[in-house]
Amino acid sequence: MPPELEAAEIESLRLAHYNAAVSSMERMHENLFIVRVKPDGGFPPFAAGRYTSLGMGYWEPRQEPCEEEALLEGQERRLAKRAYSVGSPIVAPGERRLIEPAEEDFLEFFVAVVRFGSPGDDEAPALTTRLVLLEAGDRLWIGPKFAGVYGLDRARQGQDFLFCATGTGEAPHNRMVWQLLREGRGRRIVNITCARTRGDLAYHEVHAELMRKYPRYLYHPMTTRDQSGAKLYIQDLIESGKLEAILEARLDPESWDVFLCGNPAMIGAPKTTQGAKTYPEPRGLVEVLETRFGFQADARGARGNVHFETYW
Repeated sequence: MPPELEAAEIESLRLAHYNAAVSSMERMHENLFIVRVKPDGGFPPFAAGRYTSLGMGYWEPRQEPCEEEALLEGQERRLAKRAYSVGSPIVAPGERRLIEPAEEDFLEFFVAVVRFGSPGDDEAPALTTRLVLLEAGDRLWIGPKFAGVYGLDRARQGQDFLFCATGTGEAPHNRMVWQLLREGRGRRIVNITCARTRGDLAYHEVHAELMRKYPRYLYHPMTTRDQSGAKLYIQDLIESGKLEAILEARLDPESWDVFLCGNPAMIGAPKTTQGAKTYPEPRGLVEVLETRFGFQADARGARGNVHFETYW
């Protein structure tokens, strides 16, 4: 907390800027949490996969350890903001049924704490080390609108759905899965999440319950640090044919829509220059799906059957 700000001024800044309250806070561990936020005036309907922004004042305390901040003049009275995809609890708290839309008077966010910036960053990470300290009833800022184009409206009707995510990138997929199950859509719904450790798989029990209730739903968790031997990534699972073996079905571009969210290295979004497409290194899922299976990723002016969101 900057020493030049008195408690009375801090309270005044909170009253002036904050427009929402924490409904609940659930910490998986010190670097990962699920927070539910209740906007003061409610919120309009929005499509699964969309995002909004959260914010807190630079005057708020941060959880240590974290990178030291060098605030510009006047910045200590402003908000640190960042966009987050809206997730979903999927099932009603303490029950085994899908949560009803009318029961959601909150917005759920799955957040990883970023304590230190990457080389070359202009500023220290400002928001998550503040968000993680919040408790139920605490105040914060939330954006007034939902944005983005990532969502089920990009998919074809009556198809099979494959969701691939790393870390907190599963948040929008959780909401899409919830919508598909509620609407009875999807012949098969496959949800793959890759995290560092099992402790990072915050929704594991929820997905296990969904598999018991919905035979067409498959949740396949993966970790990169809990396993022995070489690390196995989602790209490896799909390119090797292991996923097809699990499904006992071919990944046919005519029937599957694929959604990718998370680490850009997992996605591997290509670039097109003067009509020539180039894929990044290392090999990402877009390249695997296009070159091995014949899928086509969304591109400007052309909708494909691989849809992706760059989560950072």
